[in-house]
Amino acid sequence: MRLILLNPLKAVLLLGIVAMATITNAQQAPGGGPIYWEPGTSGFYISDNVNDRARTNFAIPSGSFTVELTYRLCDSELTNPERIIDALGSTTGVGFEVTANSSGFQVRTKASGGGVQTTNVSYAFQNTDWRYFTYAYNAADSMNQIWVDGFPTDPFQAPITPYTSITFGGFDSNANASFNGFLEDIIISDTVLYANEPLLASIYPAMTEHAVAKWSFEDGQNAMVFVDSVAGHLLLGQGGAHAIAIPEGIAQDTIVVVAGSSVMIEANGGAICTWTPSTGLSSETGISVMASPEVDTWYTVEISDSSECAPVFFDEVFIRVVAPEPGVVPENVTGVYYSDGDGDKAVYVGTVIPNESDFTLEMIFNACGQDPGKLFDQLGSTAGYGMHLYFPTPLELEVRMSALGGTAHVENITLTEDVTGAWHHLALTHQTTDSINTVYFDGVELASFVSGFTSLSTFTALGNNDQNDLSSYHGRMDDVRISDIVRYTGYFNVDTLTIVNDANTVALWNFEDGQNATTMADVTGNGFDLIGEGGAHVNAALGSSEYAEFFGTPVQIEAYGGSICSWTPTDGLDDATVFNPMASPTESGYYYVTVTDTNACYTYQDSVYIEVDLTTVGIDGNSISEVVVYPNPANGNQGFKIYGLDNSFTYNAQLLDIAGHLIQTQALKEGHWFSTTGVATGVYLLSLQRKDGGAWVTVDSIRIVIQDK
Repeated sequence: MRLILLNPLKAVLLLGIVAMATITNAQQAPGGGPIYWEPGTSGFYISDNVNDRARTNFAIPSGSFTVELTYRLCDSELTNPERIIDALGSTTGVGFEVTANSSGFQVRTKASGGGVQTTNVSYAFQNTDWRYFTYAYNAADSMNQIWVDGFPTDPFQAPITPYTSITFGGFDSNANASFNGFLEDIIISDTVLYANEPLLASIYPAMTEHAVAKWSFEDGQNAMVFVDSVAGHLLLGQGGAHAIAIPEGIAQDTIVVVAGSSVMIEANGGAICTWTPSTGLSSETGISVMASPEVDTWYTVEISDSSECAPVFFDEVFIRVVAPEPGVVPENVTGVYYSDGDGDKAVYVGTVIPNESDFTLEMIFNACGQDPGKLFDQLGSTAGYGMHLYFPTPLELEVRMSALGGTAHVENITLTEDVTGAWHHLALTHQTTDSINTVYFDGVELASFVSGFTSLSTFTALGNNDQNDLSSYHGRMDDVRISDIVRYTGYFNVDTLTIVNDANTVALWNFEDGQNATTMADVTGNGFDLIGEGGAHVNAALGSSEYAEFFGTPVQIEAYGGSICSWTPTDGLDDATVFNPMASPTESGYYYVTVTDTNACYTYQDSVYIEVDLTTVGIDGNSISEVVVYPNPANGNQGFKIYGLDNSFTYNAQLLDIAGHLIQTQALKEGHWFSTTGVATGVYLLSLQRKDGGAWVTVDSIRIVIQDK
């Protein structure tokens, strides 16, 4: 990228997307000419001399102070005074102000109880170059001094009492002497930083040891609120004063676009942008424009601002046009339509595709078998008008369209990729004004042809003919949408495409109607619900419960999203072929499930992890047959917790051996441990008793197995 600066600034901008400035300190002897200050390139304040100013309620520090800034005047002849700083109250009258003029500066100062003192400071090099300006006040002796480009001017004595606010680039209460130009890096310090000697420009504006405020105007393009980076004081642009970001230019050196598609190109750093050439652009002006070149193209932008001496920048971007390639449709993760190729279809009785309107018909699908069949049919077998989308083979697509009273147009399209075994996106668009129809496959245009269209008024069918079952679809389908606009006019990216219900959606079937549903809702609410026939149905998304805990009671795990299910390993499952088996594992681990559908078009796998925790017992009114406790012998606490108790009652738990001999008794409360420390391995009975009306009542009995793990 080549970033070129055309203006009278003495700045040196490096090539690149983000231009950087260098700082020179080519100081000469006083009277021999100035050093040229080169400002930073991240942003600066700009004023066009029409009521502009920037004001803050932050006050100059009491006592000694230094104010540093860089400025650039637009008016080389200074036909009008240019006020740089106004910290002199218009009513209270204390403070100071500095105005640039053709001979140097006019400084007005005042302390409490005194009169206004006006001092003219001579400076011979006032022009439209950037200037490094410093004003210092020593409270000890009331001495004031100005440095320009690092060199001191004659000091003068004038006491100053700080005013309650500061205005830069204008008068504090009106537009008189508004500044016409640029300001950058305003720094206020609470001491006199410099003696009567040349300054080293290289340490400004980095030295901030005594700084109490600093505005660098890096607040973004056209910002009118400028934030002090030292203490957060706000400097407010008024009357049109704003920040200009030094152009970052165009975001990329080279942009690759697919033929027939568009890309936004954007410049940054000015209010006015002009682009050339105009070929393929949505507009010749603007910070952001859409580019749709047909061939490789260099685009150049001229960037400027509204101020009369705003810098003008040029930048370039190269757009390389490449041939489109089909995208990859992500694997479907929600409910889908299923058809086994044997007479299945989903039907709406009536018209869905709008007549006398543009339309787009689109869907995603995953076909099976050597004869994928018909995706969509609204073509009357007797009326002879309408349209259909049909795959006679995995490498052939037939699009048939006709209008009432017209001749059917058949567009046979040969595919370069077998449509079976992967998800694909298919779209057909129709324009009423010129009867142009375009077919897109995975985002790439396959064919364009002219044919009129009249929507059939009797049947709409997914997955088969509307009138018979000769071409039943074999596979899955999802997100079938009909719109009343042309949604695609060139290549589009299906990798991230989402098919949603919006203002132009006539009908949308997303098949999220639940496992084995045969009623398929139109989610627009327009009432175009489909009814599955011949076995066509909806399956919910594949999945399974992801995590479970086993406390000794069989726990149910579940898979969903298909018709055939198989779990491994089978150990611990009551039935490894059902979708919701009961699991009683002996140790923590995974159960894996394979799910398929009756059309055998796909196989999905998922898993569920079961954490075995045999140290917690639930008492919920349902008798628990057995709890296993380990390890034994114990390391530290050994036992289990009991929960589900009503703490308004008193409970005891008795541990008995298999012969019924009492081993120990413990009083219990909700969540308390029943300790088995010191109990030998073996089988025991735990009897849980509750005191009810003075009598002990057995409420549950649990078999306890203490074993080595």
